[in-house]
Amino acid sequence: MLYRNNMPRQCATCARAVRLNNTDMICKKYGVVYVDYGCRRYVYDPLKRVPSRMPPVPSGKTYTLK
Repeated sequence: MLYRNNMPRQCATCARAVRLNNTDMICKKYGVVYVDYGCRRYVYDPLKRVPSRMPPVPSGKTYTLK
C-alpha cells in the first residue's frame, strides 16, 4: 500500500525533514525534532518510505513466462 490515506504523520516520511541520526531529524520549520514527531506542516514524501520485505520465492520450482 504505497499511497495509504491513513499514513501517520511522522518526520521520518516528511519532505521537509532530513535525517540527522537514528532518533533525530532536522525540520525546515521546527529545527531538531524526534523521528516520530508530527506537525500540521507534514508533507508526505514516498521516496523516504521504507517498504516491507517481500516473501522469498521458493527455489525448488522453475518458473517460465508464456
